[in-house]
Amino acid sequence: MTPAQPVSRRHHIIPVMLLQNFVDPSGKLWVGDTDRGRLYSSTPRNAFVHKDLYNRRSYVQQSDGPSERRSLGAIVLSDEYERHLAQIESAAAPVIADIVASARNGECPRLSESKEGDFKRFMLAMARRTPEAQHRVSRGRGTPDLVYDVIRDFLDRRGIPGLPSRERFMADPAMREYADVILRNSDALFAAGTQDLAKEDEIRFCRETSLRIAVITMLGRSFVVGSHGMTIMSANQFSEEAESWLPIAADVAVQPWFSAHSVTLITLGREDDHFIDRINRATAECSVMIAGRSKKLVESLVQAARRGGRRADS
Repeated sequence: MTPAQPVSRRHHIIPVMLLQNFVDPSGKLWVGDTDRGRLYSSTPRNAFVHKDLYNRRSYVQQSDGPSERRSLGAIVLSDEYERHLAQIESAAAPVIADIVASARNGECPRLSESKEGDFKRFMLAMARRTPEAQHRVSRGRGTPDLVYDVIRDFLDRRGIPGLPSRERFMADPAMREYADVILRNSDALFAAGTQDLAKEDEIRFCRETSLRIAVITMLGRSFVVGSHGMTIMSANQFSEEAESWLPIAADVAVQPWFSAHSVTLITLGREDDHFIDRINRATAECSVMIAGRSKKLVESLVQAARRGGRRADS
């Protein structure tokens, strides 16, 4: 009998294989905390780690005891969602390497339909896997009250009376624990994107979007990566619409956009310094944690984010 595979516990909201593209010559990252104003050095393997973030939780037994100490039973963890995300990362890794290498050579990568799809699925996963991106979508609805609302609406539709008040319902420790498990499982499922509706969105996204690759050609400038995943840039005098970018290396970022060409390449030189700065500032504004190869850049972005305040919808 084959022994059970250990459940993965250390989950990265930003994949290690992506963080490795932002390290300095010593192989380290400079990580900045925009909430606390902290700055420290880390390895890709130890940065952006959340314990059990994508694990699915379930119960195996009911325990007895006083109501104030009652538990629903032992929690069993399954890392099926984490393994699904790992498969997306593995498929995208060689495509990312191809995109970065081609862009640095000033060439537009020639991606097959299959490889282009692998990268787009990775990009979509980056838009839904981070807690901050999920919060942007839910606008804070992921609370225990949401569980109460769902149960109440379900019973109301069927004309079933007897649900206690919200305060009494959520005062039970076992119910608060159960609500927390439901919400954590929901977030992990959304991150993995394995539900039918998410798969339909994925097919449509891969079919309808193109890729715009930007590469920095100016020495001394670089992108940072943020804990929000995708960088959201608001419309301003330079752009009439909001833009989404995914930095995939210190000098390369990719934008999903609509174009007749499946993949295009733009180069960012000295005249585009303001554009590089816009992407970096947007990354810091919507992310609690940012990381990059330049200590000076990360430190300045953290200070700017703290002076200006992070976006209210981030």
